[in-house]
Amino acid sequence: MSKKTNLDVRGFLEMSVEEIFADRFSRYSKYIIQDRALPDIRDGLKPVQRRIVYSMNKEGNVFEKTFRKSAKTVGNVIGNYHPHGDTSVYEAMVRTSQAWKVNQQLVIMHGNNGSIDGDNAAAMRYTEAKLSKYAALMIKGIEEQTVDMIPNFDDTELEPTVLPSLVPNLLINGATGISSGYATDIPPHNAEEVIKAAIFINENPAASLEEIMEIVPAPDFPTGATIQGIEGIKQAFKTGKGKIVIQSKYEILRKKIKITEIPYEVNKAILLQKIDLIRIDKTIDGIEEVVDESDQNGLEISINLKEGANAQAILKFLLKNTDLQKNYNFNMTAINNKKPELVGIITMLKEFVNHRQDVITRRSVFRLKKANQKAHILQGLTLAVKNLDEVIRIIRSSQNKGDSKANLKLAFEVSEEQAEAIVMMQLYRLSNTDLHELEENRAELEEQINLLEKILGSNKLIKKLISSELKDVLLLVDSPRKSKVEKEITELKINQEDLIKQEDIIISISENGYIKRSSNRSYLSSTTLSTNLDGDQTVVNIKGDTKEKIIIFFNDGTYINIAAHELPDIKWKDQGIHLSTITKINDGVKVVGAINIKNYSDYSNLISISKLGYITKFKFSDLETTKTKQKVQWQKLKKEDEIVGIDFFAPSLESLMNSNVLIITNQNRYVNIEIDSLELLTLKRVGKKIARLKNNEVILSLFVFDKDILLFTKESSYAKLNPNSFGIVEKPTSIFKVVKSNLQEITIAFKVTTPNIVWITSGEQEIIENKTMTYITPEERLKSFEKNRETLNLETNFFF
Repeated sequence: MSKKTNLDVRGFLEMSVEEIFADRFSRYSKYIIQDRALPDIRDGLKPVQRRIVYSMNKEGNVFEKTFRKSAKTVGNVIGNYHPHGDTSVYEAMVRTSQAWKVNQQLVIMHGNNGSIDGDNAAAMRYTEAKLSKYAALMIKGIEEQTVDMIPNFDDTELEPTVLPSLVPNLLINGATGISSGYATDIPPHNAEEVIKAAIFINENPAASLEEIMEIVPAPDFPTGATIQGIEGIKQAFKTGKGKIVIQSKYEILRKKIKITEIPYEVNKAILLQKIDLIRIDKTIDGIEEVVDESDQNGLEISINLKEGANAQAILKFLLKNTDLQKNYNFNMTAINNKKPELVGIITMLKEFVNHRQDVITRRSVFRLKKANQKAHILQGLTLAVKNLDEVIRIIRSSQNKGDSKANLKLAFEVSEEQAEAIVMMQLYRLSNTDLHELEENRAELEEQINLLEKILGSNKLIKKLISSELKDVLLLVDSPRKSKVEKEITELKINQEDLIKQEDIIISISENGYIKRSSNRSYLSSTTLSTNLDGDQTVVNIKGDTKEKIIIFFNDGTYINIAAHELPDIKWKDQGIHLSTITKINDGVKVVGAINIKNYSDYSNLISISKLGYITKFKFSDLETTKTKQKVQWQKLKKEDEIVGIDFFAPSLESLMNSNVLIITNQNRYVNIEIDSLELLTLKRVGKKIARLKNNEVILSLFVFDKDILLFTKESSYAKLNPNSFGIVEKPTSIFKVVKSNLQEITIAFKVTTPNIVWITSGEQEIIENKTMTYITPEERLKSFEKNRETLNLETNFFF
């Protein structure tokens, strides 16, 4: 960096760009920090706020007088003290009048001064304002030279560097601001508590934080609400930085959550909009409508709930995901000794007390000077009345006023001021009565002078006076605490299931990946199935409820986990959505099965069979994953292989011991093996090859053989198989007798769990009564289906 040089012959000073920018920016930063954005620790005001109060007081726009146009005040402020935009001055003025922003208003405003909904105030030409009683306490005594006065921006006026402030305003009203390299967030506190704390620390300079917190336990926000986290408050009061939680005040009624207080600085309109958006988007279920019932009596938000909704769970969700609950971070930075400083509550109170000591000292000096001047004058007047005849003679023999004063000074050895007072004395004061009054006044002044001298010579008396004046202020301040304080921060643990309204549903999933969720009402009111696209058929229909998880298995050995309530509600007659809208699915991947569960412990094992005959058994709980709507690999497959059948084992040991695994091929062959004979594998394994297949033979289905099985053939024949009629067969064996010249191909096989089966042909639903269908054994011939249709075209099945 080059150093500054002397001016060259042209009168220029050579400087690097870096030097210029560093110098100018440092000046700018200092100005912004000290004169714009941060409050003074003594009166708690930013310069613009101080100038507004001072200007209004000087113009007589005070509480005892009538209101004046806000535009007039703004004009006076920017014309005399604050050479910046009128908008910024008016906005600062409006904020000091807003009861939801400050605990004690500096300005009282007539007209629209904005709202908690974020509405802007009316233009300054429409509103009227005057100083409040509280502002009068802050500026009281300024005429007694209690603070430094400095020239304004154009040296035409004087303005105060700080207000005398009878109250610790920085804590009472708080402050927010951002400057160059600094920011401040000081919350408002209860006025009565803060004043009592100031009295206590004035009388006990070594007071501990614990003692102060017994008086001021926490901030007190204008909007009330509940403050949580004593440790955060303690940390903030000690260091200037800390974190608390502000939670709305609420009441849970029947089918309603009523909010009566919201966190500080929260825009009510935006909050309502956010809650209503949650309702519209169905982020959670159960909210019927959100109503703003606020009026002149106070704030009230009603969150009306649907029948059966879990109010506690919905409230927790809203507290966590909206500004019904909000973190507040203390950053108590203020200008102290002309420098920005991060301060705790004790430092703030002590600096306020020090400021009051300075104010009282300067006020006492001013009053002592005035009293001495007055006593000096009274001394001269008393002397004149006692020597009245001589005074009259001197004045009458003098040529003019100046000559009279000179002659009096010479005759009585009085000062210039005393001589002036004597010659200006009115005739009525020449009586003996006035002499007595003058002597009484002089005695009173001597007593006042003695008291002021004692005050100035004793810090103890000054401290006593500070406490006395603060106690008088307490009588004027009516400030009940608005914010409730709770020691601990409530942990909002949300059980997602509690947010879901339980409802019985039907979920239909097709082979090509179309899925839909329908209500029971929609299903029962429909006689047709708006079915799948051509060439697609339903794989499974699940009867469940909205609180379950749906696990969908694909033929490539992957599965996905979907919460049932997250599926779109679609009418039963309409086509579903494709799974590709939920997760990424490769072309050609087919759905081979699905199951509804509440927990992964609902089933013990998953068994699957591949097209090439590889069988696997996995622990069902191994499928548990935190990933939702994402495909997860559960089984490894050989090239050109795919999963063609899956089934699940219940956790009951008895069921596990009594069940076999039945594998059916399309060419009338089966394998029936014991479950216990299958090795329990870890995920992503290939498995064991179970059967050698013939040409054109493929594995059709796999079942845990603990229920009846129904088979249908391409030629409209059927077989009803009972698990007890089949022995253990580990090599592919014919299911039933066939005529070799008429080898029937099996097209559909499914497990029967209830007496009735709904089946669909050509889009129409029909019911088969399972009990009317008789069993056949492996030795019997396949029976013809009673409907005797030429083409069965069975698309799906339900078990109700």
